[in-house]
Amino acid sequence: MARFFLALLMGVLAFTACAPKAPPPAPPLSPADHAKTTLTLASENGIVGSDVLALRSYFEGLKKTEPAKGEALLKDLDALIQVGAGRSASPKVKAKAKEMLGKL
Repeated sequence: MARFFLALLMGVLAFTACAPKAPPPAPPLSPADHAKTTLTLASENGIVGSDVLALRSYFEGLKKTEPAKGEALLKDLDALIQVGAGRSASPKVKAKAKEMLGKL
């Protein structure tokens, strides 16, 4: 009887030790990748969502290292938000987002 429990215990341990491991979590997107993804989506669907507002902090940080580029993108971001505010899909949003992608 003891051998049965010992064999059962060893079987359970072997089964759980050999179980597949969960894949590691994907690394978070860098701010530059997040900006590109957000602007790509806006350029494809013409809709400005709340995720565009998060780009402001990235562009302000960019302004510290590349002042001209950061300032230009901040102005474009304000224009993008203004063009896309409260509207459905807009060709103006698509065009502005594509223009901003070119500056990144």
